[in-house]
Amino acid sequence: MSSMYRRSALIAFTAVITLAVLVAAPRQPSAQEPVYPGAIWQHVPDVGRAGWSAAGLKAAREYAQTIPTAAVTIVSGGQVVDEWGDTATRYNVHSIRKSFLSAMYGIHVRGGRIDLALTLEQLGIDDNEPSLTPAEKRAILHDVLKARSGVYHPALYETAGMKARRPARGSHAPGTFWYYNNWDFNVLGTVFERLTKTNLFVEFKNRIADPIGMEDYRIEDGTFVTGPDSVYPAYPFRMTARDMARFGLLFLHNGSWRGRQVVPADWVKESTTSYSDTGQAGGYGYLWWVAVNGRHLPGTTLPDGSYSARGAGGHFILVIPAFDTVIVHRVNTDIAGRQVTDEQFGRLVKLILDARSPARPSTALETQVAARATEPAAGAEPRVNEGDFGISHFRFGSGETLPRLNLHYRTLGTPERDASGVVRNAVLILHGTGGTGAGFVNQTFGGVLFQPGGLLDARRYFIVLPDGIGHGKSSKPSDGLRMRFPKYTYDDMVRAQHALLTEGLKVNHLRLVLGTSMGAMHCWVWGEMYPDFVDGLVPLASAPTAIAGRNRVMRKMIMDSIMHDAAWQNGDYPEEPRQGLAGAINILMMMTSSPLQWHRLGPARDAADKWYEDSIKARLAATDANDMLYQYNASRDYDPSPNLDKITAAVLAINSADDVVNPPELGLMEKLMPLVKRGRYVLIPTSDRTRGHGTHSLPAVWGSYLEEFLNALTPTVSQ
Repeated sequence: MSSMYRRSALIAFTAVITLAVLVAAPRQPSAQEPVYPGAIWQHVPDVGRAGWSAAGLKAAREYAQTIPTAAVTIVSGGQVVDEWGDTATRYNVHSIRKSFLSAMYGIHVRGGRIDLALTLEQLGIDDNEPSLTPAEKRAILHDVLKARSGVYHPALYETAGMKARRPARGSHAPGTFWYYNNWDFNVLGTVFERLTKTNLFVEFKNRIADPIGMEDYRIEDGTFVTGPDSVYPAYPFRMTARDMARFGLLFLHNGSWRGRQVVPADWVKESTTSYSDTGQAGGYGYLWWVAVNGRHLPGTTLPDGSYSARGAGGHFILVIPAFDTVIVHRVNTDIAGRQVTDEQFGRLVKLILDARSPARPSTALETQVAARATEPAAGAEPRVNEGDFGISHFRFGSGETLPRLNLHYRTLGTPERDASGVVRNAVLILHGTGGTGAGFVNQTFGGVLFQPGGLLDARRYFIVLPDGIGHGKSSKPSDGLRMRFPKYTYDDMVRAQHALLTEGLKVNHLRLVLGTSMGAMHCWVWGEMYPDFVDGLVPLASAPTAIAGRNRVMRKMIMDSIMHDAAWQNGDYPEEPRQGLAGAINILMMMTSSPLQWHRLGPARDAADKWYEDSIKARLAATDANDMLYQYNASRDYDPSPNLDKITAAVLAINSADDVVNPPELGLMEKLMPLVKRGRYVLIPTSDRTRGHGTHSLPAVWGSYLEEFLNALTPTVSQ
């Protein structure tokens, strides 16, 4: 089974392929064409050629080491010029949440779903005693967006300084006075959800994170903070520096991302225009801080047009359009007292900007072309290639055939052969039910394993990520045949993967097959069907036996839910059978979830209800009923248990204790693993790091076992 919310990785891959097309095309892009990252950030191959001083950047790094900086990412010309620290760690962004909300307001204001002229009274906004006065209720939403509501009611998530500076109730009429007011900001979150009928964190994923290919963002990275001071919750996000840099680049390019207008361009300009004088910080727009006459940060002068999102403790997304630059700064504010002051960050920014060399390329495009002309250097992000392999007249185990079975795939790295011509560095990674190979190229999985220095460093390994039959961009029922599509099984899927490797990619041996959920079950099939083809198998979240008990009943419930909906019409439906499909998704969500993580997503009744409503809506939009029906029917004859002794590859089987799909209390693994000649079974204890069945996609949890396994892995019989 797949982890939730795979669509972000699919969109990221689309960005990668767009880049690949640009590289291959004979036409040179326009000199004004902006540069964007693909699935992962690209680094400039030579900082000097990109117009930066290596010595100057080194000085900035050295200064950052003297203050509590946790991470820095510097983007110029659409590529990473330099970065250091924990850029892939999800720290609390604190008040940067407000700039995220501003972007989403822009989408819905321009879409006609939010009217900024509505008063608080018309919106039904009131609060705990002492409740809002008639004068306060006359504030319009536009005032609130500019932090000029004139409502100084106690608010949640305020710092001590904010509380101390809060003006007296009734001291300023709406629209007449600027005060950095958490009451305003929190009310904006509630109003946004009411008017758009969406969950704020789901909407951010769908409207912004996915379209710009954020590598790490998950819906569960946002939470609502409630308390007695106010009825309006705060909405903090946790996010990585890399993803925050994408958000900054989106605004740098006026809300556009690879030709798609994600945030309206006029809203970007309007929201980053100053409407209030904030002293040393310059001015304030719609939840953005704006440079005015060079004033923005102590100790440095920034060009007009610069602006920033800021969070308590020293979190910044600084956008400098005049220099085509975005700077992200993070602090581990989870540690009490950890803080970088505005003065310290201002000094760091000055050092960074001083590193801009006078000898610069004339356009950002020159840096882009230079990067394309070279192979990835040590430390560069791995390049993803994508393709399709067609198998003529593929014969399924049912006896059915397809004139052409298409298998879509992605690869990283280059195959390497020994003296006898055997590929010795190929790794096959197989996705779960309903997923695709694209789901592995994200910061959580590929960012841990495939990066330079990772356990499956793409500079050392040739990594193959296929979309299984019936999934992703490979042949599937929804392509047109619907229920006339051949009734494939796991054996068919593995045979097709073998053909892709041997006939399509000319790989005659695998160092490793690693799979998650359904892909883990494919690992066992691989070990028995092609015993001498692979050195090691790592099935994550599976059992090598027939699917029975609750696991089988779950699958039957999913299939029956779809087929018993009258709207299904034996698969020839004009519109998706939403009732049956929703029932199937409900079952799947419950079985693959983690109670701990779900409680974090919905800590209160209304929050839980809203999260569920938005989640089911998103999944319904991304799922085809016939495809889902076939995917769960494909496991009907899976049962490797009689032939486990035929597996010659080394096996590392990993399950998690909170996985109700493969519950440890059944004792299946303890009974079956002794039948495997070279097998080891690991059960990951339940913790705040596990995600139930979805733990299979978290190498940060089980990577140490994989490292030990790879270090001890010896080849099987040569081809």
